[in-house]
Amino acid sequence: MQLVVGTLAYMVISVAAFNNGVGKLPALGYDTFNAFGCDYNASSVAAQAKVMQKHGLVDLGYNILILDDCYALKERNETGHMVADPTKFPNGLPAFSAQINKLGIKLAAYGDNGYQTCAGHPGSYGRELQDLQTWSSWGMSYLKYDNCYIPADNTTQENMLGRFQRMASAIEEFAAQTGITFEYSLCEWGWQQPWIWGRRMAQAWRNDGDIKPYWSALAAIIDQASFQYWGSDFYGHNDMDILEVGNTGLGTPPGNLTYDEAKSHFTAWALAMFRGIKLTFANSSQMEPTSPTN
Repeated sequence: MQLVVGTLAYMVISVAAFNNGVGKLPALGYDTFNAFGCDYNASSVAAQAKVMQKHGLVDLGYNILILDDCYALKERNETGHMVADPTKFPNGLPAFSAQINKLGIKLAAYGDNGYQTCAGHPGSYGRELQDLQTWSSWGMSYLKYDNCYIPADNTTQENMLGRFQRMASAIEEFAAQTGITFEYSLCEWGWQQPWIWGRRMAQAWRNDGDIKPYWSALAAIIDQASFQYWGSDFYGHNDMDILEVGNTGLGTPPGNLTYDEAKSHFTAWALAMFRGIKLTFANSSQMEPTSPTN
């Protein structure tokens, strides 16, 4: 009886999946956060993109590169727009985006549904449409949307779903204005079961806290995801966070994945993957699981 009920629930959720024409399959690519935190710039990110192309990752579909937190100044300009950090991106983000496009990769945005990002840069609460316009002007159409410095529920009269819905509504409005539809990835760390409601508004949702490069952390995520597999389908995907393959010796505490653990990690994440290592320092065994023969 439980099996029948679970199957019926899966069928109902699948039918109700949100489809605005983007994100039918999980996005693949690279995210700067795990390897660099805030310590990246145009040169270091471009180097990762070149390695992605050199090793055939782009040909395999790893064609999105997320600039995670810290690409912008901590203050908006006089018109309320975010400003790309001129020290990190001296030629501006439109020029950097065009540079990355030549490698077959599309630059992607990071934002936050609070007043600030997790590192204290401008959040998008109350400026959703304005920030979509800015990201689009920088050549971006994929958004990872975080959950730091959020306004209190008793102030906004919105719960977690309501705050993330604000950006979903802005994405819909922006698409109507421009014909450009952002792919939308929620990052609320699984606090309020986004595998149940995320598909109403987005193409992906984090179902756990931040990943760490050691096996006990990965095993906990795998265990949790084993109970949420039914949440993924076309146009809506569980996100188990960024791959840690290649981060051995890095992180806090330092990563200690063995080769076999790294391959198991890659296998478990095979349906929803962003890499998050310094690809310029990856050895052949760390790149091997992504080759066509593996």
